[in-house]
Amino acid sequence: MILAVVMCMTACDDSILDVENPNSYTSATFFNTEVELLQGTNAIYSGLYFGGLWAREYYFIFDLLGNDAQVATALQGELAEFAKYTFKVNHGQITAYWRSLYRLVLRSNLVIEKGQDFLEANGPNENVSRFIGEARFLRAYAYFELASQFGRVPMKLSLEDVEVVQTPRVENVTEVWEVVANDLILASEVLPDSYPATDLGRATKGAAIALLGKTYLYQEKYFQAATEFAKIYSKYTLLPGANWNDNFTDEDALENNSESVFEVQLKHIPGANTWYMFGGQEDWGQGAAHSGRPMEYGFNDWQNVFISDAAVAQFNYKDENNEDYIDPRAAKTFYGANGLGDDRWCDNCNLTIADVPDGDPVEWANGKTPLIYNFAVRGYRFKKYQNYEKRFKEGLPESSNNGKLIRFADVLLMYAEAQIQSGNVVEGISLINEVRTRVGAFPYSGAYDQSSAMELLKRERHLELCGEQTRFRDLVRWGDAKTILNQELSEQYGAGQYFFDKHELFPIPLAERETNPAVASDIANDWN
Repeated sequence: MILAVVMCMTACDDSILDVENPNSYTSATFFNTEVELLQGTNAIYSGLYFGGLWAREYYFIFDLLGNDAQVATALQGELAEFAKYTFKVNHGQITAYWRSLYRLVLRSNLVIEKGQDFLEANGPNENVSRFIGEARFLRAYAYFELASQFGRVPMKLSLEDVEVVQTPRVENVTEVWEVVANDLILASEVLPDSYPATDLGRATKGAAIALLGKTYLYQEKYFQAATEFAKIYSKYTLLPGANWNDNFTDEDALENNSESVFEVQLKHIPGANTWYMFGGQEDWGQGAAHSGRPMEYGFNDWQNVFISDAAVAQFNYKDENNEDYIDPRAAKTFYGANGLGDDRWCDNCNLTIADVPDGDPVEWANGKTPLIYNFAVRGYRFKKYQNYEKRFKEGLPESSNNGKLIRFADVLLMYAEAQIQSGNVVEGISLINEVRTRVGAFPYSGAYDQSSAMELLKRERHLELCGEQTRFRDLVRWGDAKTILNQELSEQYGAGQYFFDKHELFPIPLAERETNPAVASDIANDWN
């Protein structure tokens, strides 16, 4: 009886249930020291590996949307839907992309707020100010992606905002762009120009300025964009033409080079889960941080895509004398035949005769003799970001090839565009020529007006950045997407209209609408 009375008395005491787990972390108990803020900053970068982003889906999504990549038979399911714009509002990869970007926002908000609290309590701290700058850069990157792919989106600029589920979309996308620009301006004021080798891959002042210039360019603020690009013009250098493909290798010594502005660090870690990129980033990844791209795209591995027919055709154009010309980047960008693309591979492989498939061998003299590329069987396939010059097969999706979010050639071409659109055509052509001549392409020397110079710029961006997830947004912001993509896709897949006006933006994911009535009520035509 006494025991029963005691149990009743304690059962009525709610405080007994209010027990704090000493092993758990909360935003109130953590992020209170410089070391903890550093760990929080590192956790933002880890968000770049989540679904829809750089470990796997990002390259598929934007190479297919921009028709740099063409679907091969091996690619099935939702990813293949990007090639013909057949995706719907419940598309799994679009939902993952949306969620991962907001995860970056959440983690960035945490470091920004807790870092500011630390500075208020402890006074100036150069490292903590840098952590806040890194967080602002990564939040700006997330909102840059959201603004350019979804337009008007809900804004979450504080931890308190994150707690509010029913957040409406902003009235105008310019509100998002303003936040992006402000974050990048503040970040550029505290980020360093460079880091020691142990911290390679962190956001730099140059990365913040480059993304700020890109942000202005996307809003057609050409003078502001040119001003930002001018600030970093002398801070980076293009690799020599013979080393162009060093931008896309998996060798640590060649990555984060003089042309790198910001790279997503991707690295195979022995013992980590090979398959983490298929959804196990946090649950069963075991610290994995590699990419699947060379395996996914590889002609001697999973063979999921070709380089598109339209992209290949871009590399064969007329020179200034109206003569047929094959751009030297063709042999650097893809494997092909008849002078269009590289017709040899495995230049630096160590092979035995047993390794060599029928149709591929060259005169067998030693273990490093190049192999003939069997174009009749394989067709046009990417060389960029692949490792087949030194490796016969990938074998597993465990690539250490970094993702190039911004490199200097891209900056030069954006700078050229800003100059041309500002009326400074001669300066714009000069910048284009810097990108061309380093690979041995002829420089433009003719007289061009603004319109014709822009056509050169558009082609140059495609030639230099093919397979780097830039073309789709370029076509959209230039107003060319509907005309060009429908023409290209009709030639590849059969006559028809594939791209409609609504495809300039992704649909707001169904999962967001179902949990956020404030967004659901703001959706037109079941899309965006």
